[in-house]
Amino acid sequence: MHRTLTAVLVATLLVMTALSPAAVSAQETETTDLTVSLTQHPATGNATVTVATDGTPVEGAPVNVTTDVTYTGESSYTTDANGTFELPNPDQPVEVDVEATVDGTTTTETFKLVPVEDSIDVHITQNDDGTVVIETTQYGDALAGAEVDVSSTASYVGNDSYTTDANGSVTLPEPAEATEVTTIVTSGDLEAIQTATIEPIAEFEVDVASNDDGAATVTVTRDAAIVENATVNVTSDTPYAGNGSYTTDTNGTVSLPEPAETVNVTVAATEGDDEATTDVRLSPVDTGLAVELRQNSDGTATVTVTDDGSTVENATVTVTSDAPYDGNGTDSTNAEGTVGLPAPDQNVTVTVTATNGSEDVTTTADLEVVENGGYENFGQWVSAYVQQLKDEGYFGKEFGREVSDFATENSPGSDNRPEHAGPPEREEDDSDVDDEDASEKGQRRGPPAHVNTAEEETDDGEETDDESTNETDTDCEVDADRCDGGDDEEGEGEDEDDADDAPGNSGNNGNRGGNGNGNGNGPKR
Repeated sequence: MHRTLTAVLVATLLVMTALSPAAVSAQETETTDLTVSLTQHPATGNATVTVATDGTPVEGAPVNVTTDVTYTGESSYTTDANGTFELPNPDQPVEVDVEATVDGTTTTETFKLVPVEDSIDVHITQNDDGTVVIETTQYGDALAGAEVDVSSTASYVGNDSYTTDANGSVTLPEPAEATEVTTIVTSGDLEAIQTATIEPIAEFEVDVASNDDGAATVTVTRDAAIVENATVNVTSDTPYAGNGSYTTDTNGTVSLPEPAETVNVTVAATEGDDEATTDVRLSPVDTGLAVELRQNSDGTATVTVTDDGSTVENATVTVTSDAPYDGNGTDSTNAEGTVGLPAPDQNVTVTVTATNGSEDVTTTADLEVVENGGYENFGQWVSAYVQQLKDEGYFGKEFGREVSDFATENSPGSDNRPEHAGPPEREEDDSDVDDEDASEKGQRRGPPAHVNTAEEETDDGEETDDESTNETDTDCEVDADRCDGGDDEEGEGEDEDDADDAPGNSGNNGNRGGNGNGNGNGPKR
């Protein structure tokens, strides 16, 4: 192996021949290439200088070698029969000027001489894929068959001994982390050491994962670390609601909706100079029938039935419990896919089964007693109920009875109230409410279905006047206890206060009954 440095001198000789004036002028060009080359020998470090013209060695050519530093090879030489002469191995790197003269033509070339012990060069580089390449040369030529020992400051799978190939190189794997590697190259008695820092090449990746609910999550990473604020573009081969441009969140992710049908999606992520693309096939997921039971702040509960995420109307809902509960039974979901359940009177565990066609699903939840319907105190609860009755069209005696019953049944002390507490019993001939209405009244807590008018007629055809209605409304709003005492029909207080005016004893009482005759025979109110 040799390194050849060549200097070329082009000498041009122009010969002109003068012809007679009548003759045509002619030119002939003769070119001589004078070259000087130098080769250092890898075994000794000595250098051979060759002088040639037009590629032919020149014997006996005078050559002068000069340098700016001390060098034993600085002198004058004459080329031998091979057109060469030899310079000794330098003690240190040195630049020499070599001047040669042939047939009056002179050329000078500068060469750098390196001591043989420093003749091996080592270069460490990394490829785009992160692999490490060690290249070795001696005097500029590839150094094949040299031994290479690799070590590092951190754990590295490339630490080992290798032999250079015909190109004088060795390839090492990508490191898992940044580390400084040291390579020792040995060839014969010569040795060269080189160090360099190598590190893993940043891998920018985008991944798409389908979720159980049919949606998808896009994740952008660089060397397994999340990438925030990366741009994500989504396109598909068929219409898809998730198509568009997004920016990754603090988790390096973007959420894509569930497709309406199977779709092929291309997701491209970019951040800075990095970009990555992946293709994925997304399909809708049938989550099946589902039922949810949620207790509201006022103690009531709501059952919601869905199928594949959409509410289901007319689904059958069956409710059972581990203790007595007014919400037990079977019902059907409304247009919103829900069924309302009442607030429990005691803490209870409820089991709800929803059925839709051939599918059914069950859930269990604990319902707890909520004090005062979720309001801060009982008074606020009663006031809210009063307003609800007004909004729903209640008025007159019906209004009073509803408020009275509500206050009696829900009063904080209702469990211990005396037997005479609450509305008085009505006589059998009470014409305001028949037996069927009374039965319904004992079971319902909302407005009666038949309340659709602004006035209520008594059994004898008389209408309740506005003054009576307003008085009843006001009394129940101001003092719920008065409602507890009954209405204007036959309250206990009225009987006591008017004992002296009992029917038959006073014309006044007769007048209150209508067309009384003073004997108290007028109809009762």
